Amino acid sequence: MRKRSESWTQRTRPILSRLPRRPRTVRRFLPASAGLLTLLLVASGKTAQPSAPGSLSPLVREADDYYLGRWRIANVEKGLALLRQETLARPRDYEAWWRIAEFDCYWVRARHNPANPKILLQAIAAAKRATALAPTRPEGHFWLGIAYGLYAERENLLLGLRLVGRIRRQMRLVEKLDPSYQQCGAQRTLARVDERLPFFAGGNQQRAIQLLQDCLKKYPHDSLTMLYLAEGLLAVGQSAAAQSELQAILRLCPNPNYGPEQLQNQAKARALLAKRFAQKTDAPSAQSADSSRADGAGAARHGWLRPEQICTGRPTAN
Repeated sequence: MRKRSESWTQRTRPILSRLPRRPRTVRRFLPASAGLLTLLLVASGKTAQPSAPGSLSPLVREADDYYLGRWRIANVEKGLALLRQETLARPRDYEAWWRIAEFDCYWVRARHNPANPKILLQAIAAAKRATALAPTRPEGHFWLGIAYGLYAERENLLLGLRLVGRIRRQMRLVEKLDPSYQQCGAQRTLARVDERLPFFAGGNQQRAIQLLQDCLKKYPHDSLTMLYLAEGLLAVGQSAAAQSELQAILRLCPNPNYGPEQLQNQAKARALLAKRFAQKTDAPSAQSADSSRADGAGAARHGWLRPEQICTGRPTAN
């Protein structure tokens, strides 16, 4: 039996020593309380949510109108300014963030400026923000992969090889989320990676050709896929098939959705025919090319083609 003179602290010390220490209890409590607080805030509508799919603000819509006239690089820059203005007002606007990445990538391709990677780093940052806001939407992942690819092309070989895994990861996500996005864009990009990589780094020309041919079964008049296929066929020595593919690109009718890109791809096809096959083809006149372009900023979505320029039948791509 304990003596009466024994203090209360001395008597309770063995019991207290078995209890968890206070700092550990606090650490265990804080994550649970934070999770509960988040649930309560969500239930009460206090947390900011990313923009709902398909909901476009007036600034984003105006930027889209400028992008219709993207053959003029000034329109792309005006659209970018509007999108950045939108992200300042609404930082969680997913529709603005992925468009910034898309506009930046187009700007780099159009300007052919490999010496300045700043714009591509901005595209990567914007696409990452988009994927964080809406990880189950394809646009952010796709343009993140494209931005990685453009950055890899403009840097040294070692950095390019390090980015290959990231590019493939983003494109495989797009294939799961929406394989038809950008007319089989993810599969086309994966094929391009196989086409450009050396064999010791995982490149595979035959696999690239098969992937591109599969894309053309779904979108037989996609000029970029046709151009990549022609380059792949040239790489494996199938010159006749490559020449036929390049000629088919030149026969394509104007595309109201990808007009500037198709004109660029036709110019590359014309250059390849002249270089590899000594075949000269007539380029479209500046007047006819200008008549099939839009100035942006209010242009009708499909109104940039003159009626007499719209083909009634499309040639079958080989």
